[in-house]
Amino acid sequence: MKKKSTSQSAFFNLRVLIGLFLALAGGSLLAFTGNYESVGTAPKGCGLLVGSGLTCGWPENTWSAQLASNTVQYTFANSQPAANEFALFETHDPWGSTFIKDAITATGHTYTEFMPADLATVNFSDYRVVILNWDDTFLDEFITAYTAAIPALEAYVGAGGVVWVQAAIQGNPGDNFPMPFGGQGNGANFGDSDPIVDPASPMMTGMPNPIVGGGPFSASHVSYTGLPGPAYPVVINPNNNQTVLYHLQFGGN
Repeated sequence: MKKKSTSQSAFFNLRVLIGLFLALAGGSLLAFTGNYESVGTAPKGCGLLVGSGLTCGWPENTWSAQLASNTVQYTFANSQPAANEFALFETHDPWGSTFIKDAITATGHTYTEFMPADLATVNFSDYRVVILNWDDTFLDEFITAYTAAIPALEAYVGAGGVVWVQAAIQGNPGDNFPMPFGGQGNGANFGDSDPIVDPASPMMTGMPNPIVGGGPFSASHVSYTGLPGPAYPVVINPNNNQTVLYHLQFGGN
């Protein structure tokens, strides 16, 4: 397994507006207690963003299937009714594995598979959950289409949609990519034994703590920095305490 992670794109103006929104309308965000009960005055149907640098697609992990199943169920449970269930964007099955696809079908759901170029034409609101599976994928294979789609992904989440960015990418230091609503994923920021800082998260059900890579290889390829304040860390890289897995709830109508 190769270990690898573009500069953060210039969404400055957009992020300033979002920052103002968060500051002035903080009640529109869901905060979570340890048992994941929503508090505050967030409207029903708030959108959800999940960002993960864990190597969910690596077949030698003992926990990949569990993580995929947990995250499929968590994202679907937070989604709103739509004509279709999961939209899955990827270039290939990462490391030859199909953990996410298998988790979707095992829970009785369906998915439609797309390539990164399809991000420009797919109507995200036709799907309950949009998954961007960049595991085992080089930056130049998805970054142009993905970066261009970020405003549409943000609008989709803001209207109550669910986006899961699964991004244990292949790359080198400096291979970074922007995240919806701010922050960036830092490529080649490897973690071999990543602690869970929110064991109550539904995504961590049945997961070992710390999360250790199998093979032995890295448990994570990417960590996240510069995230907006409401982003909630679930797993971190102990080498630098940067976030490896997080969720962010935003918007709703």
